[in-house]
Order: sequence, then structure tokens, then C-alpha cells
Amino acid sequence: MPSKKPLTVSQVQKQNIKFLNEWISKNKSKIKPKAGNKAIFYSGNSIDSMIKAIKEEFLGRGSSGADEDLRKDGEIVTGIYKQIEKAQKNLKESKAPVEYEMLHQVLSRIRSHPKFIDQDSVEKFFASAAEYLDELKKFPKLFPKPVVEKTWTQLSGIYAQNVEGDVETITGVADDFRNIGGDKIFVKEELARLIKNKKLSKASKEKLSKIIGLYMAKFDNETKKEIKAILKERDKLKKGGVN
Repeated sequence: MPSKKPLTVSQVQKQNIKFLNEWISKNKSKIKPKAGNKAIFYSGNSIDSMIKAIKEEFLGRGSSGADEDLRKDGEIVTGIYKQIEKAQKNLKESKAPVEYEMLHQVLSRIRSHPKFIDQDSVEKFFASAAEYLDELKKFPKLFPKPVVEKTWTQLSGIYAQNVEGDVETITGVADDFRNIGGDKIFVKEELARLIKNKKLSKASKEKLSKIIGLYMAKFDNETKKEIKAILKERDKLKKGGVN
């Protein structure tokens, strides 16, 4: 019996994208924090870590005394997510009653993942949905890089839509020490979705109303209009004594 003809790059990519969309449709309701935990959204770099990294670069490794928890492969990680991971570790050690979960951690708990095949239609397996997404960038012929980036944006939006109650948002700075740009997922997807989420607590809604003012100019006109309408309605309800 002749061997099956391998799929072309285009064919295998099309199949894997189809598998991904089917998985998201089936599992989107699972993309939320564990019961009792809170969601945390973040973007940008930690100013403190950036300064330490610059000192190390010019003054020699180890001279800045950077915390080992903020390193990866010996280098200081300036991304604010590292600061969050350190805080999470401290909270766990102190047996705090509430944990804060980033999207990647939520996806690490989801053991299923989209079906993923190579050009010979051989399926590849991963430990979790998070590992699947992390590994996709290693297979550009099987899954196009732009779709990987788009998928992270899509899942971030779903996470922002699904969360309830209190949420935390932490933003740092861009690589040039300025405010983070409108191209960041936090601004273009998460923040816009969070402000429309009616399941958040009053405290979180008020906090988001203040934060969003910093980034309003970065939204498209349609999103700006929608957000302004939401904020106006909230102000009206607040004046009327309704939470």
C-alpha cells in the first residue's frame, strides 16, 4: 500500500488553525481563574528591574544585587510578570487566602489542547494548553507566527470577558521608559474588554475607569465611543446611588 502523500505547508497550517478555533470554541468558558482566586492583568517592564539590568550591563554582572527570583538563564527579566511571579510566591509561602492568576497560569491548568499535526498528519501532544501555545513558535511551517500572536490576543480578550468580582491591573513602562503603547494586548484587548465587563466589582470598575483615561487616545474611534458611553452610564448610576 503506497504511503500517504505529505500535506503541503498551506494544508497543514489550515488544519491546525481549524483545530485551534474548534478548541477555543469548546473551552472558552474554562479560561478564568480558579474559584476563589482573582485575575491579574499586566503589561510592560518594571522600572526597578530595568535600572538593575542597565547597571549590570555597564558595571558588571551581579553588581546591582538583583533578586534571583527576577532572573531567567542568568539574565534579569525586566518584564513586570516576573515581579508578579515573585509576589505570588511570597503570597503562597505566607498562606494568603487568595491567589492572583495570570492568563498563562490559567492555561497551564487546562490539560487539554488543540489537536496539532505535522505534515505527515502525525499528532503532537503537550502537557497543557499553555505549553501548546508556548511551543507553537517552534513550528512556523506548521502554524504561522502571526496567528500565534493573534491567538494570544484572542485568549486575553476571553479571559477579560470571563473574570468576575475583583481584578488587579499592573502596568509598567515600555523599553524606552515611556508609557506602554497601544499595540500592547493589555491596551488593545484586555482593557477594552474589562471596561465592558458587567460582572466586575464596584471597586474594580472604578479603578479601571481611572486607568482607561491614560490610554483612551490609543483606541479606535468605535471603541472610544463605546467606552465613553459605558463610563457616562456608570457616572449616572453612581449619582443615583446605584452600584
